[in-house]
Amino acid sequence: MEFKRCYGCMRKLDSPGGVCAHCGYDNTADPAGQPNHALPCGTILNGRYVVGKVLGQGGFGITYIGYNLSLEMPVCIKEYFPSGAMRSSRENRSVYWSSGDAELLHRGRESFITEARKAVRLNDLDSIVKVWDVFYENETAYIIMNYLEGESLKQWLVRRNMPLDEKSCFELLEPVMRDLREVHERGIIHRDIKPDNLMRTPEGKLILLDLGAAKDLSGRSLTRVYRDGRIDCEVKRHVGHQ
Repeated sequence: MEFKRCYGCMRKLDSPGGVCAHCGYDNTADPAGQPNHALPCGTILNGRYVVGKVLGQGGFGITYIGYNLSLEMPVCIKEYFPSGAMRSSRENRSVYWSSGDAELLHRGRESFITEARKAVRLNDLDSIVKVWDVFYENETAYIIMNYLEGESLKQWLVRRNMPLDEKSCFELLEPVMRDLREVHERGIIHRDIKPDNLMRTPEGKLILLDLGAAKDLSGRSLTRVYRDGRIDCEVKRHVGHQ
């Protein structure tokens, strides 16, 4: 199958394998500039998700831009690939761990996909990234989320090069905090909230990303809202031990 889209932004290319006129990504390189430990661009997962360039990597895994062949739309692909993981080969693509770490990391994989399935309950919240699919492949696990254009809050603040005043900061963060209150009411905590995990869209809206680290607390409420609408993120003592 000839894939006629840019692996950098998933927009249509004038000529397959060329340099993208929109984002400048060089699709002629092999394997399109991917890190050696990452899946090659063009890999197809679960029969319908095409893997694009690496967007980032953290302690839980690798994030790629992808494309849903069935719905013909860009997606975000999160692969469970924690520290200590290795890939058999670029051809095999299976993920494995050393014998000493295998049991622990396999439990981490199960937690990764279980908590992602629970995160689907949050798809009605506008400020939380939406999870569309989870599955096992290549001896690891994958989460499919909606792809958001923009830049992280950290990138935006660095580029802006000046602090936000209190009013602007509150207006920017309040929608996210209101949705986080609802997330906590449903018994889930994120566990990795930071400027890198808040995406600022071109419209100036913040979306909280990376639910792969989320923890289900079985419905225990962790926040309280004051009558004036300001949110008190008062996390009970036991949360610090999760």
